Amino acid sequence: MSNLLCSLCGIQLPRSKDISSPVPELLGTNSGPTSTQTEAIKQYLIDVDNAIQLLEKQIQQLKAGITMLNTRKEDLKALAEEHRALLSPARRIYPELLSEIFSFFIHSNLFETQGDYMPEIKDNFDPNHGPLLLTRICSSWRMAAIATPELWAIIRFIVKPRRRFNLMDIWLERSGERNLIIAILDDSAYDVAEFMVAATAPCNQQALRLLSSQAHRWQTALFHLPRFKECWDAFGAAKGRIKQLRRLEIDVTRPTWQDYIPDIFSDSKLLTALTLTNCLFPIFRLPICREKITRLEFGVGDEADSLIPIDTFLEGLLCLPNLEHLEIGNEGVFAPATSPFTRVVALPKLLTLRLIQLPQPDQPWHGMAELWQALQLPNLVVLIVECEPPQREWIHSPFITCITRCSKLQRLTLMSPSIQQEQLIEVFHNTPGITKLKIGLSGFGQSCGILDHIRSQTTLPRLSTLDITLLPVSRIGLAMVVGIFVKVAKNRMTCAAEGHVQLQTVSLDTLRPERTLITQALSLFQSHLRTSDRIRLIHDPDSITLERA
Repeated sequence: MSNLLCSLCGIQLPRSKDISSPVPELLGTNSGPTSTQTEAIKQYLIDVDNAIQLLEKQIQQLKAGITMLNTRKEDLKALAEEHRALLSPARRIYPELLSEIFSFFIHSNLFETQGDYMPEIKDNFDPNHGPLLLTRICSSWRMAAIATPELWAIIRFIVKPRRRFNLMDIWLERSGERNLIIAILDDSAYDVAEFMVAATAPCNQQALRLLSSQAHRWQTALFHLPRFKECWDAFGAAKGRIKQLRRLEIDVTRPTWQDYIPDIFSDSKLLTALTLTNCLFPIFRLPICREKITRLEFGVGDEADSLIPIDTFLEGLLCLPNLEHLEIGNEGVFAPATSPFTRVVALPKLLTLRLIQLPQPDQPWHGMAELWQALQLPNLVVLIVECEPPQREWIHSPFITCITRCSKLQRLTLMSPSIQQEQLIEVFHNTPGITKLKIGLSGFGQSCGILDHIRSQTTLPRLSTLDITLLPVSRIGLAMVVGIFVKVAKNRMTCAAEGHVQLQTVSLDTLRPERTLITQALSLFQSHLRTSDRIRLIHDPDSITLERA
């Protein structure tokens, strides 16, 4: 009997002989076998057992063959991938183009802070992130990465226990003569004692001294550190050498018992942007060239151990006469004035003022009246006020006093649940030049009342963009508000009285999905507006926007 031969794996399998029953006539009956038939059945069972064993052996041989074939398949797939990689466009990229791509890699891993950038990674010197990762792909990538100074011109150094500092030397060498963006950051994972040990460790001190030796290349510097003199001593060599600095950010990260103020920035003649967070010392005590500052961001977080008195803050603003952009962000609030502040804070070059207030429920709202009363902003163009306090009184009269001095105000944002309908209407009467308005409305009555007031073309006659955000109201209220919203669009977008501007864009944000209301708005839109009006509706589950086509 000939064997079966597999043409793929070469395994030979013997053909199984045909084994048929010796007593087919007894199968399916109740008859018993004779003595001769009994012997034949016993021999038959032996033959069947032998056949089963042979089949099991053949099955094992076939399984081994399948395993061998799978192995050959995986080997061929691996070879195919290796050869396919040879055809990859990446192998044909010129080193100069690869360097350009790497520079985009840096910017894709950065977070933007008012036009300046820092890597959003834990530590520049982590081999699994940033430039070091690119040097670990292949030899050509490594050569291109090392030859791209922009990759190494951003240094994010976290003050934490570490064993080596020579990576800082590598960064500075590979960055060539490029200007540097640096960030020196506290690590909140360590308590004060552990942080102080890390900050004064020889390896960290040496690394920071190396960085200070290149202070003439600092362009943007972020220091998120406590006001411990021991932390800042390592930057002593930078004093008098910081000539290229354009932007400085200081964030005091821990409560301190020291009254230390960094003094290494006095020669930064090009410094124009300053960010101070939890810096509870007066701005005028920081040794910088204050006359050149055009942008100030001042914030107090809830981790601050105390608050700055409002009069101290206003005194600091008097030292910055050339401010063009001012942002005040408080998770806390100002402390009460230490003495009455009666001076006018005139900032004739200020174009943008943004105020974000998030006071805690148990904190009184100090300082806002004094702030609005003191500010004189004759050329202000953009005013943004975003307050999310518990229900408390809106500081209205001083606010009105302030905006009446802002004769050139064009863009106004008011997001506060505390402001009342009558107060908003008074704001509109005192800001007739507004072209872009964004307001937050709370409550059914206020929402309908304000929208109905804006419906009149005599209200804000130059208005071209209106953005309404509805703070929580009932579904019934929302349905009526949407109806008035569409009527506002019809009245202000389809025609304009003489001397008035047609609205170009109107949007309504419900802050939650309202599909039924969107459908209702679409129906109202179709019934109130004609095709000839050339207005289109754009919507998603929680907002409606009407735009002139």
